[in-house]
Amino acid sequence: APVSGSNWNVERNSPDYQHILDVANSAIQTYNIDRSKVFLIGYSHGGMVGYKTMCRTVLESNPYVAFAAVSTQVSWIWQGSTRECCPNHDFHALHVHGTEDGAIPYSSVTSWACLTGEDFVRRHGPVDNGCAGPSQRTSTNVASATIEEYTEGCSGKGSATMMKLQGVAHYTLSNGLWKDVWSFFESSASGSAGAVATVAPTPASFAPTPTPFAPTPPAPGSLPTPGPSPAPPAGHGFWPQSGWPTGPKPAREAADNGHGRATPPAPHRQITSEKMVSAAAVECSSGCGAGGSQCPLVVALHGMGDTGGSRLKSGLFGWTSPTSQGDFCITFPAPVSGSN
Repeated sequence: APVSGSNWNVERNSPDYQHILDVANSAIQTYNIDRSKVFLIGYSHGGMVGYKTMCRTVLESNPYVAFAAVSTQVSWIWQGSTRECCPNHDFHALHVHGTEDGAIPYSSVTSWACLTGEDFVRRHGPVDNGCAGPSQRTSTNVASATIEEYTEGCSGKGSATMMKLQGVAHYTLSNGLWKDVWSFFESSASGSAGAVATVAPTPASFAPTPTPFAPTPPAPGSLPTPGPSPAPPAGHGFWPQSGWPTGPKPAREAADNGHGRATPPAPHRQITSEKMVSAAAVECSSGCGAGGSQCPLVVALHGMGDTGGSRLKSGLFGWTSPTSQGDFCITFPAPVSGSN
């Protein structure tokens, strides 16, 4: 079987782009997946490789209806000898970003990117897909989050939504965020990506308490397997899992975090040289999969140094099984050709 490093290969001819499509197509063939509900989410470096995959027009059999990118930017891609900025417009996009992200900036384009998330949303929705908007609302699941949508009256096959997290750093993962992402996925599959926008925001006096930006630690002895590393402090989204530094960030992190390089700079290298097989285990909720009803599929792409996606999984779903929170199948694939 192919082996991989722990981090996604984002070079020009990386096989990881096709691999991300193959993971979903393989699950569709194996499990009872609703083809209209196949979704991709990527956090940080996983968001970067997700954009590089979704934005291509030359890959075969792209099954994804919608893509949610979290704490990243839109990368330049090469197709043949041409450098392009997301030429594929045929997907629903949600971009989530904190305004105080010190690793991948919210408002200034990095050296490896062609657009910030906000600028991409404002192009992908009204320009690329002819969507009306924006409509604006606030999230009732995530504190200080405003949502800008280009989802109504679209003439193209895609739409765009921006979720701006005011005052939040690079680590944006929370169960509240997952609830908003899942609402976006469901509305994309229904053919009306802006359906949730028609629901008036809950009045402040009745609004649920927003989920904090870190998972709640589990009760002692409640986990069958060791839990992931603690949530990183602000601006340290790419450090190894052995512990989060307390000192100042190195200059390289402030520059570009090693994105787009064949080998990340030393502070961001994975702490183990262990190789992982590329096969992706799929977890389905009861009633889904073979012998059950058709269910959605979520493919989740981890950030740099997050071997096996444990930090991504715990951040979005707390310390519980993802499929205990809904009827769907989910997989956290490993890169097929990444670096360590």
